[in-house]
Amino acid sequence: MNVGQLEIRLLGVPSIKLGGLDLTPAVRKGTALLAYLALEGPTDRHQLADLLWSDLDESGARRNLRQELWRLQHSSLAPWIEVESGNVALTSSFQIDVAEFHRHLAADDLPAALKLYHGSLLARFELSGASGFEDWLGQRREDLSSVWRDALHRHGVQLERQGDARGALGIQLQLLHEDEFQEVHQREAMRLHLLLGEHLEGLRRYERYARLLDDELGLKPLPETQALARTFQETAALSPEPSPQASQVPHALSLPLTGRSAEWNALQHSGAALSLVTGEPGIGKTRLTEAFALTFGARLHLRAYEVALATPLYPAAEALKTALNTPRMVERLSTLDPLWRAEAARLVPELALSLLHPESLQADGRARFLSGVARALTCAAGVDGVLIFDDLHWADPMTLELLLHLVRQPPEQRPRLIATARPQELGEQLTLLAALAALEREGKLQRVALSGLTSPDVLTLVQTLSGSATGQYFAARLFEATAGNPLYLLESLRHLFEVGVLTRSLNGQWATPFDESTTDYAELPLPTSIRDAIVQRASHYGPAARRLLEAASLSDGGFELSDLAPALSLSEWEAVETLERLLEGGLLMRLSAESYGFSHDLVRRVILLELGPERRRLIHRRLAERLESTGAAASRVARHLEEAGQPLKAAAWRIKAAQDAERVYAHSEALAHYELALADGVSDLSAFHIHLERELLFRLLGDSERRSAVIQTLTALATSLSEPALTLEVKLRQLALLNDLYHFTEADQLAKRLLGDPALQPETLGQVLYGGAEALLRLDEIGQAEEWYDRVIALGDAVPAALRADAHVGRRVCAVIRGDFVLAQAHNVASLEGHRGAGNRGGESSALNGIGRVAVMLGEYTDAQSAFEQALQTAEAVGDRQQILFAVYSMMWLESQRGHFRRCLKLYSATLELNAGIQNRGCAIGLEIYRSRALQHAGALGVSLTVAAAAAASAESNGSKEMVLVAQRYEALTRLALGDIEGAAQGFQSALNSIPGDHLRLQAPVLETGLARCALERGDLQDALLHLDRATAFKQRMYFTEQRDLELTLASVKLRLGETQPALDLAAQHGGVIHLHARSLALRLEALRMVGTLTPATVQEAQVWLETTDVSALEGLELRVILGHSFEELGRSSEAAQARRKADAQMKILGSALEAHPEWRRRFLEKYVRLSTTEPNSKISSPL
Repeated sequence: MNVGQLEIRLLGVPSIKLGGLDLTPAVRKGTALLAYLALEGPTDRHQLADLLWSDLDESGARRNLRQELWRLQHSSLAPWIEVESGNVALTSSFQIDVAEFHRHLAADDLPAALKLYHGSLLARFELSGASGFEDWLGQRREDLSSVWRDALHRHGVQLERQGDARGALGIQLQLLHEDEFQEVHQREAMRLHLLLGEHLEGLRRYERYARLLDDELGLKPLPETQALARTFQETAALSPEPSPQASQVPHALSLPLTGRSAEWNALQHSGAALSLVTGEPGIGKTRLTEAFALTFGARLHLRAYEVALATPLYPAAEALKTALNTPRMVERLSTLDPLWRAEAARLVPELALSLLHPESLQADGRARFLSGVARALTCAAGVDGVLIFDDLHWADPMTLELLLHLVRQPPEQRPRLIATARPQELGEQLTLLAALAALEREGKLQRVALSGLTSPDVLTLVQTLSGSATGQYFAARLFEATAGNPLYLLESLRHLFEVGVLTRSLNGQWATPFDESTTDYAELPLPTSIRDAIVQRASHYGPAARRLLEAASLSDGGFELSDLAPALSLSEWEAVETLERLLEGGLLMRLSAESYGFSHDLVRRVILLELGPERRRLIHRRLAERLESTGAAASRVARHLEEAGQPLKAAAWRIKAAQDAERVYAHSEALAHYELALADGVSDLSAFHIHLERELLFRLLGDSERRSAVIQTLTALATSLSEPALTLEVKLRQLALLNDLYHFTEADQLAKRLLGDPALQPETLGQVLYGGAEALLRLDEIGQAEEWYDRVIALGDAVPAALRADAHVGRRVCAVIRGDFVLAQAHNVASLEGHRGAGNRGGESSALNGIGRVAVMLGEYTDAQSAFEQALQTAEAVGDRQQILFAVYSMMWLESQRGHFRRCLKLYSATLELNAGIQNRGCAIGLEIYRSRALQHAGALGVSLTVAAAAAASAESNGSKEMVLVAQRYEALTRLALGDIEGAAQGFQSALNSIPGDHLRLQAPVLETGLARCALERGDLQDALLHLDRATAFKQRMYFTEQRDLELTLASVKLRLGETQPALDLAAQHGGVIHLHARSLALRLEALRMVGTLTPATVQEAQVWLETTDVSALEGLELRVILGHSFEELGRSSEAAQARRKADAQMKILGSALEAHPEWRRRFLEKYVRLSTTEPNSKISSPL
């Protein structure tokens, strides 16, 4: 099948892929619909509805079909869905394996056809409430299975004719796997064993089949089968006789650690915080890490399981439960701080015991909770111990977050960290891959890749186990059959003992006739597949063991015997005895004092494949009942009910699991549970409420695209339910989304339409007013926005406290626009108190962010930093990605205001990454503005102007009017710095002309100051004073940095006019803003020169400050020039020359950054020459 073409695979587990992208619908009805259309072609809508929703009436079935078609048409599969008049079809541009299978059979290419048959049609695919579809699928499955069996049989005949008796035997065993009662295939397999010289194996096959017939049907094999068995008995003397121990599998058989010295050394000498051991299943990852961990102190295993992916922190919970059953670890845990122990007890309640009191619990917080779990694990293992994260590829997102938290702790405060993972599954976990790549870049991760053992390694292993110095041929055959996979080696050896090919003498040495006697490796009777070996090995322990293994294979990861009891139909004594035998035989292993698991997941998978659908459902149902009665995790109960074919009951448990996940801030896991609840099938009303929760979670995750899709679904459901209250709720969610997407005009129109409804209750009225005010604010209708915010606040207790607190945030923004910072801070405090009183952590973060922003405006930078840090911590505690973005964005703005542009650039990358998933337009434009300023600081002048111009253009097309003004202003400032005086003046004037009335008092003084600086550069001092007079005429408080800029510009003008005192007064005020302080120092030196009071100490002080401070490139250049003049004034020629050389070198560097912009470079150099050639004691131009 060609990459780039839609590939539909229905033979086996169904999948739909485009290239490497999996497009298989998450909802089973969608998969069923596509499968039917792919096989049957265009189909009438009525027929489809009846097939897929057979248990519903016609109206309900058609409604569900419409919803499913809408879902598919809004997915990546939309280009292949055709809905015309009454028919539904797939386009012809796809390939399907069923058609390819038939095409190869028609061409008599049996190998190619059989290669495509990965299992029965839609294997393990069951659909509740769709009896019509089930009937169709059953008939289709049987038809295809019959064709496949016939093709397989013909292929076996071909192989035997070609001399490949081993391959022909494999075909017969494959057919027997489908139906072991088919005597003709049993007889053919026996005949092929005879042909291959495998007399013992052939005879054992007959004996097993005879027992099966007698036990199940009370019959005996046919005479021709019995005759073939007598042939085996007659020729048995030709085969080696087993010793009395031949049929006994050495239960203690295990592989010594062989061929892993390089990997061991890599682990031993690793300096990384985390060692990741990777390799395919059975390659020996756990064996290596376990042996290595034994060289340390205590060790704890955090085992992840595929079936427990939906249970947050399942590995950590199981590890801590293990610790509570280990006396030494219990002793360590008793020393853990009660506060952290209380947090960990949220996950494992047994940790609390009687040591803690409820009042010791702190406020909920995701970060604190994870830290508590991490500290508990560290305490249990000890810093000299090891934490092993087994099968990391199956770890849930919160377990991954826990691991990253541990990795970033100081080495002396955490145990040794080791993880294991399978490469194939790891490659499918994109989030995990990204996290590991980041750790690797930081030098915190070392990868240790395990491959299969080499042929010499296998020989060493065989000689060590057998006590023999020979075995070369046997080891080579074993290596070929298993590719050096340790698990396959072990399973193959066990099987060979079971069938008597390997024997053990009284002194413990092994013997086999297939070593010294032959060089033909094909004669060694190894099993044709490891699956067969595992199935036979499991059967060796009898029906009771098979029952226990089947129930265990369906449990979630580890299991307790008491949990499996309802599914076993065994007495307590029989169950315990059976478990002990399986533990002794190595099929199961002990995980903790009371829990057990499979020795390897391969064993579990093989047992699963052997289970029939009816028995599988019965076991799942009984396991669900047991887990429900013991208070197990809701996700476990739900999964068993789903597999038991009880989706409606499962849906209720899925909703509970989602709520449990939300309680510990596991938003992604909660979403997954809600989606599974929908797939299980719920009423339209329940679906509506589930989608409301999903919309809220997507908002917290900053996923606007999926929020929009959910709101469309809610709209359809509300229409179907014909409930006005539900329709209004959807409109309110839509209003909030429109504001978040910057669609302010549409939001304003929607709010005004909703206000026309006279039936609005106070709470919904408040929500509409608030959403409308948010839109009006961004549309610069400040007066009306203030009125609507005040109406929300005036509603008092009739609306939620959190909504009133949000309205105070809006009033704060209005107050800032009007320049009333005192009122703005008062609204911030009211908002913070309201959100804290309502327990709204996301709103609390927003209020703290507002407090910090007003503090920046007032120049109170320490208070601002503290507020932003608190806002970030609060947002991270609840996983509110949007508030996290706003907090980090505000930190970047703070660093820009303070002149710490290198810190600003560091925060840029983090903020950009956060906004990538949220797409906040205001943040995107602001990011580019601050990036432009930071690039200018670093000396990348050409790039800086390009970025500034692009930000201004983006603001024009996408931003609010306020953002347009900010972008235009910063572009003009960049042009002014490069010497483009006219371009800068035009930019300032254009922005001034376009100011909305409500913004005039805040923005006009800033823009007038910019025009004054342009006039000063031209030497037009009177025009400069005119603009400065206009700026001060507004008589209101400006942002601290903007007020300082105005004062410096005025001092520069007055210095040109011969007034030195303003410059001297300003120089005494540092203000904590680096680039502005550089300007004030330059003014001070010039003023002192003019009045003749310049001293060496003053000049030296300025020079030291310049050399020890991260000064912006342009301000630093100007100050170096002034220092040169100052040293010259003092008669210190060598220091003056050194200052000029440094200034020239810096000028050349800055000029080279403008090579691609010759006109800008010319203007910049002219400005520099004009500044550097000004004679001492003359009245110079203003600072850059």
